[in-house]
Amino acid sequence: VYRDNRRSMRLTVVVFAVLLPCLLTNIVQPATLENIQKAKQSKKNILFMLCDDGGFEFDFYPENGKGSETPNLSALAKKGTIFDNAFTAVSSCSPSRSSILSGLPTHQNGMFGLHNMDVTFNSHEHVYTLPTILDDHGYYTGIIGKYHVGPDYKQSARLRTPLYRLYNFSFGLQAGDMPNGGCCSNSRSCPLPYNTLARNITHMKECATQFLHNANKLDKPFMLYIGWGDAHRCHQTNEGKSGPLGYFCTDYGNGVGKNGTIPDWKPKYYNPKDIIVPWHQPDTPAARMEISKQWTAINRMDQGIGLVLKELEKSGHMDDTLIMYFADNGIPFPGAKTQHYDPGIREPLVVYNPLKPTNGLRNQALISSLDFLPTILDWAGIPLPTHFLDGKRFTYEGKSILPILDKTDSAEFDHVWCSHSFHPVYGYFPMRVLRKRDFKLILNIAGGGLQLPILNDVWTSATWQDMAKRYAQGGQPETKWFRDFHAYQFERPKWELFDLRKNASDGGRELINLADDPQYQTLFKQMQAELKAFQARTEDPWIKKYIHE
Repeated sequence: VYRDNRRSMRLTVVVFAVLLPCLLTNIVQPATLENIQKAKQSKKNILFMLCDDGGFEFDFYPENGKGSETPNLSALAKKGTIFDNAFTAVSSCSPSRSSILSGLPTHQNGMFGLHNMDVTFNSHEHVYTLPTILDDHGYYTGIIGKYHVGPDYKQSARLRTPLYRLYNFSFGLQAGDMPNGGCCSNSRSCPLPYNTLARNITHMKECATQFLHNANKLDKPFMLYIGWGDAHRCHQTNEGKSGPLGYFCTDYGNGVGKNGTIPDWKPKYYNPKDIIVPWHQPDTPAARMEISKQWTAINRMDQGIGLVLKELEKSGHMDDTLIMYFADNGIPFPGAKTQHYDPGIREPLVVYNPLKPTNGLRNQALISSLDFLPTILDWAGIPLPTHFLDGKRFTYEGKSILPILDKTDSAEFDHVWCSHSFHPVYGYFPMRVLRKRDFKLILNIAGGGLQLPILNDVWTSATWQDMAKRYAQGGQPETKWFRDFHAYQFERPKWELFDLRKNASDGGRELINLADDPQYQTLFKQMQAELKAFQARTEDPWIKKYIHE
């Protein structure tokens, strides 16, 4: 009986060891003491700045001329590398942030839609993220400003193993992180108003000062993640009118009446007549008015960036900190945010490596936000974790961009993937995208029947409401928009194939769908196969639609 029991026990142990990857959603390779010591000794830090709903409102992106005045970000760009073809993995807030922090497409990490709406979407509990990986390797991690991922700190703090910490930064999420009992990011454990946390550049500066002080006191390398909330819209009515703090909250902190004062902000306002309207927006008085407010918001963010960079310099870490600036999705205007045409997914990207300045070098490689996790870990000297999902080992889709910061292009970076499912739960319109240098394939999984849901930010905008009235009164020509207003909402086909070259029949503006063009069938089928293979290896739940069809 004893032998039988031992044999049975040995068999149980063996079976459990074999099946363990299948029993857990995700298994990761733990950090070794050697890797932890290397990370601590390297003293390589990271400052990652993410603009909410930002676009190309800068003088260093010449397509927009002068743009909003952003001297601080422009100065950083002149020292680093400017990427002309950087793309978000999904044009929606929470999903985009989850993809940046996990290195995984949204359909793989579980953040299918927004974290804070009627139905709260969360990443799978076993996803291994940047703050967790860095924390396990001896880093001090902090967040300031917009958070908007989940499970957030209050939801997941009870789960203390490395596999469950997800988006828990060491600093910023809890009341009491600041000496006055305050906090720095809008988690459920931080009671401060959102505008204070993500638009008050003085409060954000003070948070940065405290974080850097803590990192120096702890003698740890650090990653500071800042979510600027300025460029997000602000409480509009259904008629396209602004709320009490103005479009884009540009009246917040201006010192007038009950708006409060942001001590470090010197408001800069723009005349709508002087605005440079992006090529993909209607040139109407309503659009010009809103874009002028957006420029004011971007200028406020830039002043905040200047404050944070000064604090970084005071702390003695300007020369050992990798600095990255990016935007999470397209601007909150028609055809951009939540859409996966280029105006919705192409984003500004500036990367400054203090050990190898590149003096404003422009790079044409196709970069994905899925490349950021591998890049940051490469900088920190930390190997990519080994992941198993549902018992299958997978590799990250992204690659480190550190080796190409001093180059003008790279053949290795010749395509990006995008995956969108929801914005809020009632904004369901799943898309999967393969974007190459000259061609793009969009799979509208619910296309050919489902009406496109217009997100609230855009629906309530003065630009959209004005365009809708113009269409009702005079048809398409009156909208002043290059897209067909009706077809945009009601006639999305299942497949869209575009020739992106400037000499294409539509000037590369993604207007002429070539999916049914006989001359493009070989390319169409090839890109379809590539997209389906991407869905398969990333465990896309929506791939089952192929089976049903």
